[in-house]
Amino acid sequence: MSKKSFIDAVEVSSPCTEEWDQMTGTNKIRFCSHCSKNVSNISEMTRKEAIRLIRATGGNICVRYYRDPRTDRPFFMKPLHQIARRSPGIAAGVMTASIALSTQAYAQSGQTPRPSPPSTAEKVIIADSGGEISDTVTVRPIEELPLAPDRAGTFTMGLMVSTVTIEYKNPLTAAVQAEDLGLVRDLIARGEKVRGKEEDGTTPIAAAVETGNLEIVRTLLNAGARVNVADKSKQTPLMRLDDDASAELATMLINAGAKLNPRDNEGNTPLLRVVREVNLEVLRVLIDAGADINAKNDDGETPLMIAADEDDLEKVRMLILAGADVNAKDKEGETAWDKTTNSDVEDLLVSFGAVVDDPEPSSADNPSNDNS
Repeated sequence: MSKKSFIDAVEVSSPCTEEWDQMTGTNKIRFCSHCSKNVSNISEMTRKEAIRLIRATGGNICVRYYRDPRTDRPFFMKPLHQIARRSPGIAAGVMTASIALSTQAYAQSGQTPRPSPPSTAEKVIIADSGGEISDTVTVRPIEELPLAPDRAGTFTMGLMVSTVTIEYKNPLTAAVQAEDLGLVRDLIARGEKVRGKEEDGTTPIAAAVETGNLEIVRTLLNAGARVNVADKSKQTPLMRLDDDASAELATMLINAGAKLNPRDNEGNTPLLRVVREVNLEVLRVLIDAGADINAKNDDGETPLMIAADEDDLEKVRMLILAGADVNAKDKEGETAWDKTTNSDVEDLLVSFGAVVDDPEPSSADNPSNDNS
């Protein structure tokens, strides 16, 4: 089991009727008087923070999170905030639905659920490609249940984790995941295979890249780990760089022979996979090493489009200066300019030649708006 699969496959235990808004605390953690336990909102954390929290508690923890109706997986801080910001203008090609979410909470096993009366549902806009959300939501056409603008992007769905299997089957990969450098070295010394794979194809080096632990990555490389072995999703270790990866880690992998432009099963290159998460220094390493700036995935997205979708001005600037095509279009016909909601990013793209197909008229272009 990969690290991503364990956090994406949290299991629900017994229902609890306590509402989040009735608990005391912060957006990240509140106290449930019904269960007499703290409840952590992992959707206010990064994926890495959530993983480390659940690992530290052995999975015996109460957690609230927001569910992606398309994948049935939890949202974490960065993608959730992105969806909340862009929810009124979700890309064409998916069904825009108005969803009534019944607020529900689930607590650790051992708690006896009380009957939960129907509650007033919050309304949100979410993208859904198949119409199947879950048995806790009601989907209606947007025309029948209009969304108030001030409610756009609000979410109320809550779940609690009971117990979660968090360890890899391979002892070495499990030690890597736990970031136990001493145990990693001991296992290697005792002959544990550094090229061993989990059921999903995850290798110890891939797990080490996800943790961002430079010394463990170095130890595995020195012991003969291969940097281009892909898992069953065709993702290589370089594709596992994320928000806590350092430029030194990226350089280490590339110097060890990591290929810069292989494709995973969604057509993503390493740059396409990681541009949303990595910092500018890591992005620069990939670009300077020869990553394809204008590569497109199966949806036709380029790294520039993804950076623009994130409204990340500095990444957009870096990619443009490296030669990104500002007028490339995805399969829906959208360019980077179409994807951003940030006026500074829009202006930057235009200054480098982005073509705006349907610009909004300004007051200068429409004298009739002048009341003087």
